[in-house]
Amino acid sequence: MNGTAFFHGVAAPLVALLMLLGAMPALAHPHVWVDAAAEVVFDDAGAITAIRHAWRFDEAFSSYLMLGLDTNGDGEYSREETAELAEVNVTSLADFHFFTSMAGAATTDRIGDLYSETFGPPEDYYLEHDGVHTTLHFTLPLEATVDAAAHDLVILDIFDPEYFVAFSLVENNPIQMANAPMGCALSVDEPPPLDDSYASILSLIPADEAVPEELLSVTEQLANRARIVCT
Repeated sequence: MNGTAFFHGVAAPLVALLMLLGAMPALAHPHVWVDAAAEVVFDDAGAITAIRHAWRFDEAFSSYLMLGLDTNGDGEYSREETAELAEVNVTSLADFHFFTSMAGAATTDRIGDLYSETFGPPEDYYLEHDGVHTTLHFTLPLEATVDAAAHDLVILDIFDPEYFVAFSLVENNPIQMANAPMGCALSVDEPPPLDDSYASILSLIPADEAVPEELLSVTEQLANRARIVCT
């Protein structure tokens, strides 16, 4: 198999990536950086049916992902050449709930009453490479559609609580709605910058070790959050 799985901190994929990176020291939380964009997809009845993701990997990881995939030597990476790796990526992400959560709240002042939605198998997934960055595109269908108007608030979070992958949002229109009914509004809350002292501590955690429980309260604040309100 060419390339490597886009993975989290589990042993076998970790070994594969470290081999790919030339046995680099296993230090780094985070080890991969992603600039994310997303669309919240509505059906014609006004229910949320899917999340459409586009994740742009950092330059170094993008280069390693593409190693050996230009099989015809034309200097480009077609969808056919990258199809196997795209499938490995989205298959691996399932173990980590795709670093995505969607939940609804009964009232906007009772966020603790959130219930979590689950996703079906990814669809329409593919990789593209622009010469510098590799972007993974995939659609996550909800197992059950969400009637946003039936909730005071719907929340979409994109982040890795273990901080092996550092997610940030693209600069322009990072999270949008597709086919949303009139009366729906979306706002985006980006996390505050990670304190330098915590960043230093996290960078010393071996890649094959989980973030200690006492630091999860820090990494869990790094969620990129969209709030959807439909009246």
